[in-house]
Amino acid sequence: EDKGAAFEWFGKAAEKGYAAAQLSMARMLANGDSVQRNDSEAYKWARKAAEQGYTDGENYLGVLLQDGRGVAKNASEAAFWYEKAARKGMAVAQYNLGYLYRQGQGVNKNYVQALHWLNKASERKHAMAMNILGLMSENGEGTQKDIRAAMDWYAKSADLGFKYAQSNLANICYGGRREVKKNYNMAAVLYRKAAEQGLAHAQRQLGIMLLKGHGVQKNSQDGISWLAKAAAQGDEDAQKRLRRM
Repeated sequence: EDKGAAFEWFGKAAEKGYAAAQLSMARMLANGDSVQRNDSEAYKWARKAAEQGYTDGENYLGVLLQDGRGVAKNASEAAFWYEKAARKGMAVAQYNLGYLYRQGQGVNKNYVQALHWLNKASERKHAMAMNILGLMSENGEGTQKDIRAAMDWYAKSADLGFKYAQSNLANICYGGRREVKKNYNMAAVLYRKAAEQGLAHAQRQLGIMLLKGHGVQKNSQDGISWLAKAAAQGDEDAQKRLRRM
């Protein structure tokens, strides 16, 4: 596939006002995909698509505004465009808007609104939204602290392969809580899934479990190998443990 030719054809369609082509132009320019990266041109085309009411374009324009790509950072305007796409049922826009409400970026911090939009995204199987709902349940943000509800959200997200949720659920299984018994076997399974996806925290924890024989057969060689992978990513605890050996 000649992406240079694709860019040329997208350009012709975009000039004629086709919103999908305008968004494709924006993405290719923002990513430097077969063309020199140009954030300001990417922003221009994303805005054209968004202003036509193209849902994907509305969300993508929000991303560029939130990140300050091709335009000054403007989380408030990002929230405006995310909400347009979110109200049309776009899961990633619902997540993006919920994230802003939880953080208080561009909008007043509002856990009720955060929960509303993150739940909407979760109904559409958005793994990152499920993970944030787990964190909010665990921390008592806008809701009662509920470790079991947190575990349910983490499990749903983890089942979709989201490494941060796998690690968050593993942390609870490994450390236990007042309401939840430790479960080293489950912790090891979850840490391994996240570690194999490159998450340094999970690599370090799996290494520790292998060294101690917690939930897995003791294996010093594999334990050190996982600690080394975490250390190579800058995990300070893994680095300290390796230095002490």
